[in-house]
Amino acid sequence: MAEQGRATAGLEGGGAPSEPAVARRYLRESGLRDELVYAVARTRTVLLERLDAVLDEHEVKRNSYSTLRVVCTDGDVTQRELASVLRLDPSRLVTIVDDLQARGWVVRERSKADRRTWVVRPTAQGKVAAERMRVDIAAMDAQLLAGFTESRARELLSSLQQLSGLA
Repeated sequence: MAEQGRATAGLEGGGAPSEPAVARRYLRESGLRDELVYAVARTRTVLLERLDAVLDEHEVKRNSYSTLRVVCTDGDVTQRELASVLRLDPSRLVTIVDDLQARGWVVRERSKADRRTWVVRPTAQGKVAAERMRVDIAAMDAQLLAGFTESRARELLSSLQQLSGLA
């Protein structure tokens, strides 16, 4: 069934994941499709598969993309702040920033406010790369939400933000 789930993560028409009739029947009869946690977990799997496909075109992993997007906001951000915001282990974040720096997308600099602290800043090339990925992800989002009204799409995003503590 797991292999079948991976194979059915494609989209048909209005953005809903395609699902063979037998899988839909099992999920309905087992009651899994009516459990919030299962629905969210399954949705996460489908969405991450789609996100990974988009980011693969840019040869970037999820955590690198997220890190770059946060770094591209205005203001100085430390590696400690990045790890906290993105809920990543600080040692893992060091590796991610090293990779972004090797690509020429970020630089580490001493903080002007506290010379003991290093901040991560985007380069012009990093800002361009982040924007290209953002545009491709926005197109993916639009495809996924094609069957939703604008109001329902905003409500879905708002609900997910509330569930995840981002509201």
